[in-house]
Amino acid sequence: DRFNTDEAKKAVLTCLDDNSTTVVGAAVRVLAKYRGDAEVLQAVLKLMESDRARIRETVAELLPLYASHDVVPTLLAYYKDDSSRNVRANCLKSLRRLMNRDLGEEVEDWNKWWMAERDTPVKELVDEGFRQKGYGITGNTDRKTVGEYIRALADENDYIRHNAVT
Repeated sequence: DRFNTDEAKKAVLTCLDDNSTTVVGAAVRVLAKYRGDAEVLQAVLKLMESDRARIRETVAELLPLYASHDVVPTLLAYYKDDSSRNVRANCLKSLRRLMNRDLGEEVEDWNKWWMAERDTPVKELVDEGFRQKGYGITGNTDRKTVGEYIRALADENDYIRHNAVT
C-alpha cells in the first residue's frame, strides 16, 4: 500500500491527460482504487467530454469499476446522445454491468428505472439483479452465497458473470 498516497494518486491523475488511449485506460483502472474519492471520480467522468471517441469508449467500458451511482447519469447521457456507436454500446454494457440487470436498449426504460431506484445502494441493486435471475444471493459471505456466485459464473449473461467475478 505504499502507492496508496496522495502523491501517487496525483501522479496517476496526470496520466488522464496522456495522448495514449492505453495509458489513459490504465490510469482509469488504477484510479478505481480511489473510487470513493470525489476528485478522482470527477476527473474520470470529465474524460467522457473528450473529442476522441476512443477515450470515451474506453472510459465508458471501465466506469463500472467505480461502483458508484454517480456514473449512471453520465452513462445514460452518453448512451442516449454520443455520436459514436461504440461509445453508446459501451455505455449500455456498463449500465448492465453496474446495475446487474438488462432493461433492453431503450434509454427511456433505463431512465425510468434509474429515477425509481437511484437511492438504493449499488450493492443492493446488484444483489437484486442476481435474485431476479434466480440466484440465491443473500448478501452474506456464507458457503451457500459463495456457491451461488460460483454458479452465476456460468450464466449466459455477461453482466451476471461480471458481477459474480467482482
